[in-house]
Parts: sequence; C-alpha cells; structure tokens
Amino acid sequence: MMVLFRYVTDSTAAILVCVSCFMWPRERPDLFWWRKLGKLDDNGERAPPQPLVTWRCVESKVPWGLILLLGGGLALADSISVIIQPEDPYTYTNLNCI
Repeated sequence: MMVLFRYVTDSTAAILVCVSCFMWPRERPDLFWWRKLGKLDDNGERAPPQPLVTWRCVESKVPWGLILLLGGGLALADSISVIIQPEDPYTYTNLNCI
C-alpha cells in the first residue's frame, strides 16, 4: 500500500479534478425527485446533460503554445539533471559558461 502513495502527488489531484470537470453536469440532473420541467428536444425527449467544461471550450481558451513551452522546458531540465552527475563540478562550470 505504501508503494501506491509514492505515486499519488499534487499532480494526481489536479488531473483528477480536471477530468471530473468533463463529467460533472452543468445543471442539476433529472433524477427521481428532482424533476425539471422544460429542456425537451424536438422529439419530446429530454436532452442529455451538458458537462461543466467541453473540449471545444478548452481548445479555444487555453494557450497551448505556452503549455507546450513550459512542459518542454521542464522535461529538458529533468533530463539534464539525470544525465549530469552532481559530483562532477567541471560539467557545471562548462554549463554556466554557456
């Protein structure tokens, strides 16, 4: 069980909230005692509930270039920290000169 908690971080919670926004309905659903009048389509049936966030909205509002730039920078920084050994001061000196 402790191995599982090593992988659950703040990022996991953020992803869970973002994904759930695509599933939660925008309005209260029509279940049991919560009967809503109106909202019928042309066939007289109830229309499916709309989610809080649609992909079309996310696609048009999110600055994808900035997200890719930040993600690429973080990936590059992580790969450099794995490749370069911290015991080698000569490598750090050469990187600072660049």
